[in-house]
Amino acid sequence: MDTGEPARPVFAYVQAMMMSLLLGNEPRSLLNLGIGGGAVERFVTKHLPGCEIVSVEFNAHVLAAAHQYFALPKNVKVIETDAFEYLQQSTERYDLICVDLFGSDRCQDRLQEESLWLNLYERMSATGCLTVNLLLTEQEVLLQVVTIIRQYFSHVVIFHMEDFENVVIYCRHQPCTAAAVLKSNADDLTECWGLDFKTLLNHLTYLPEPIR
Repeated sequence: MDTGEPARPVFAYVQAMMMSLLLGNEPRSLLNLGIGGGAVERFVTKHLPGCEIVSVEFNAHVLAAAHQYFALPKNVKVIETDAFEYLQQSTERYDLICVDLFGSDRCQDRLQEESLWLNLYERMSATGCLTVNLLLTEQEVLLQVVTIIRQYFSHVVIFHMEDFENVVIYCRHQPCTAAAVLKSNADDLTECWGLDFKTLLNHLTYLPEPIR
């Protein structure tokens, strides 16, 4: 966390995840699975103060650190439980769902479970966006995951940089904002949000809409 500017995400993959805010409608509700250092919560609270945030974190030590050291905003509703169980049991729908769970082997094993993506599909609003951070070193696994995702989401965009293990995937039911539109607004977005959108936008790949 940048203590001089706490709301600005330091890590490139978090900045990339926040580009999901540009791909569709402005969200009024956010479900964040995996709090980490609270970067998503700080950014959204500052730039979208009217957005209701629900954050799910299983690790009590991570939660304690987020509160004590990482200025987790007080307006965030925090639920201390397993994120996968929460998805199965919740009936709420969210405009934006952020998922940052796949750093451990335990969570990596869940990636290719169709039930996970079905649960995410059911928790996302019709005009919403799902953004998932993956830590992948094998292209074969990415292709398998994307194949499953395409069963549930018609519009998929992938963020990836060379020599960068993180892959961020954005999923929507409705068309995403066109790359040309985002690039034309890059300077304004950089000035407004303090993120290097010019660089980030060059690493987006829009997948063609599947034939039904």
